[in-house]
Amino acid sequence: MTRDTPTLDHRGTIGRRAASRVALIGLCVPLFASCVNDGITSSRSSTNLIIERIGAAPGGSNLDPMNTYLQSDVLTFGGVFEDIARVTLRLSLKDPGTSENPASPTTANFVTIRRYHIRYVRGDGRNTPGVDVPYPWWGGVTTTALSGIQTAEFTLVRASSKLEPPLRELVGGGGQIVINTIAEITFYGTDQTGAEVSALGTIGVNFADWADPMQ
Repeated sequence: MTRDTPTLDHRGTIGRRAASRVALIGLCVPLFASCVNDGITSSRSSTNLIIERIGAAPGGSNLDPMNTYLQSDVLTFGGVFEDIARVTLRLSLKDPGTSENPASPTTANFVTIRRYHIRYVRGDGRNTPGVDVPYPWWGGVTTTALSGIQTAEFTLVRASSKLEPPLRELVGGGGQIVINTIAEITFYGTDQTGAEVSALGTIGVNFADWADPMQ
């Protein structure tokens, strides 16, 4: 055995060092993957859905749903009405192109919304459904965001929510008198290739037994 010939222990040390390098390389792969923005990996669609505006009107008022907040009346003229909202949508491309050659949406980029989810939260952190805020729920709406501005109406507060706690306790000025919430609305759909697309919007909703509107 010559002096330059590695011993078994020497080989073992070399092997352990090589294995350590391989392990470190393997560890780097998930670490780098976790650094990728969730917005990039959450959908394979090349289209972003942008909510430009959410307006609403109290049920039974016959007002156009334009205000960007809602005073939701839990009892109107002795009855219960659903509150309607309007969302304004538009598209943007994840790859906008360049200033000299901007990209424009094709029919494959159009996004069709089919459902939405509403969750009510409070600024004080008291968010127990049925106790502090109305229960979250799913709704259906179908609208397709094309290359321009698109609007759609949807139910923001269900009539059934006004018949359940904690809203029914507000009738006649009871309970907490006013419950101030933020409605978090997530719209779900797909582009025309089938890739899933979603967008989140919010609007302030203040529940009380408000004075009935002038007839």
